[in-house]
Amino acid sequence: MAEDFKSSMNNKGYLKNVKRVFISSTLIASMAVPGSLASASELPNNRNSYNPVAGTIQYNDFKNGQYWSQDMLWAIDKGIISGYQHTVNPANPKNKEKGNWLNPYGDLSEAQMLSIIFRYMHPQELDSTKPLNNWWAAQAYQLASKYKVPTVGSIQNQSKANGVVTRGKLARAMATLHFGKEMSLKDSVQFMYDAGLSSGKNASQGLTYDNYGVDDKLARAHMVSFMKRYDTFLSSGGKVTQPTTPSSTIIAPSENNNAFGLTVQYGSHTYASRNQAEYDEVMSIVQAKITDSYDKIDLAVDEDVNRYYHEYLDGARGIRGDRLDPVVRERRNTNLLRAESTFGGLVNAGYSKEAIIEIDKGISIAKSLSSSATIPDGPSRPGSAYTLLVDGVKTGYSEATVYSAVFDSLGYKTVILVKSVDGYLYEGVLVEVDGKWVDVSNSFSRDLSTVDIQELYSKGYKDDVLHQK
Repeated sequence: MAEDFKSSMNNKGYLKNVKRVFISSTLIASMAVPGSLASASELPNNRNSYNPVAGTIQYNDFKNGQYWSQDMLWAIDKGIISGYQHTVNPANPKNKEKGNWLNPYGDLSEAQMLSIIFRYMHPQELDSTKPLNNWWAAQAYQLASKYKVPTVGSIQNQSKANGVVTRGKLARAMATLHFGKEMSLKDSVQFMYDAGLSSGKNASQGLTYDNYGVDDKLARAHMVSFMKRYDTFLSSGGKVTQPTTPSSTIIAPSENNNAFGLTVQYGSHTYASRNQAEYDEVMSIVQAKITDSYDKIDLAVDEDVNRYYHEYLDGARGIRGDRLDPVVRERRNTNLLRAESTFGGLVNAGYSKEAIIEIDKGISIAKSLSSSATIPDGPSRPGSAYTLLVDGVKTGYSEATVYSAVFDSLGYKTVILVKSVDGYLYEGVLVEVDGKWVDVSNSFSRDLSTVDIQELYSKGYKDDVLHQK
C-alpha cells in the first residue's frame, strides 16, 4: 500500500464479518456543502460538523479499519460521493449480485474527479450552473473551464473525460483552485506536500517530485483521503506559501561554465562552436531575437485562427466527420481540429495552456532564426549554430543546435540526441518540461508531444557530446 495512505487508526475495531454498513446521510450530488476554496477565512466555523439527514444506504463493500474507512464516511456525509447504487459490483461485474457499492480500489475518471472536487469546493455554483448539454459531468467541466483547471477531457471530448485520472492531474486541479491561477505540475506536487496532503509514496524517499507519483492512477479511496486531508488543512487555517519553480526571465542567467575550451552559459552546450568568437556571436543573435520577439508571438498570425487555437487550449474541441458536412467544414471547427493536431499531444500529456504557449514561443523563435538559411546541395559537414545563423547554411544538425540555444536561453533543460546510420546523422532536440521530455523538433514523433528518452536510448540514440543533459 502506498505510504500516503497507510492507516494510523486503531484497527482493533475492524469487524471481519461486516458485510454492510448503515450510514445516515443523503447521497444527492447537488447537496449544499459549506465552505469555499477561495479563502480559509471565509469558511464557516461548523465545516467539520456532520449534519446528516434521514436516509439509510447499505454499502456491500464497506469495511471498517481500512485506511479509507473514516474518510469515506466523511465524504458520504458531506455529499461529495454517492457510490454506485442498485447495480452490479463494478469491481466484479461478472457476479450479477446487485447492491450499493463504493468500489474504493477502483480507478477514478477525470470527470468523476472534477465532480467530487466541485461538490466540495463550489457546491452551490455546481448545482446552479446551467449545463450546456445533458451529459452528467457537463457542469463540472464548465466550472473547470471557468476556473482554469487543466483537463484532458471536455464536454466535446467525453472519451478523454472518462479516462483514468492520475495523481498528478489531481494535484494540478487542487493547486490551481487553491491559488486561483493555473499551476505547473511541479509546483502542484509541492503544494500537496506543503499542505500536508501527501507524504509521498515511500516515506524513506522523502518529499520529492519523483516520490509523489504523478503518473500513478488515482483510486477512488485515494481521492476521498486527499479531500479529507484538504478539509483538515483548511480547518487549520489553510495557509501555505505558493510554490514557484525557479525560472528565468526571458534570458536565463549565465552559468559561465567551461567546456571544450570555451566559456559557455548552459551546461556543456557549445552549439558546435569552433571558438569563443563563434559562440558569443551565436548567443548574441539568439538572445537578441528572443528579447525582440518573445512578447509579440502568439499561437497564430491570423486573428481568427489565433482565437480558435486559444479556445482549443481552453477546452473547446472540434467535431470530426464527413468533410462535406457544413458543420465539419466550418472555419472554427476546422481550426479547432488543426489546433488539436498541433497541440493535442501536449494537452494529453497534461501540460497547462501557459506551458504549451511557452513551448510554442520557443519553437516559433527557433524556426524564425532558421527560416532564411539554405540547405546545401550534396554532402556537407554537420555544421553548427554559427554556420546556420551567420553563414546561412542549414543542416539537420545545425538546426538542432539553434533549437538547443533558444530553449537553453529560455531557461529549459535541453539535450540533442544523435544516431549515425550508414554514414547519415540523425538528430533531434528534446526539452524537459515538468519532468517529461518534449520533442520540439518533431524528430521522433509526428506531432508535438512527449517522448520516452529511455526508449530512444534503447534504439541507439546517444546524447550529443556537446549537449549533455
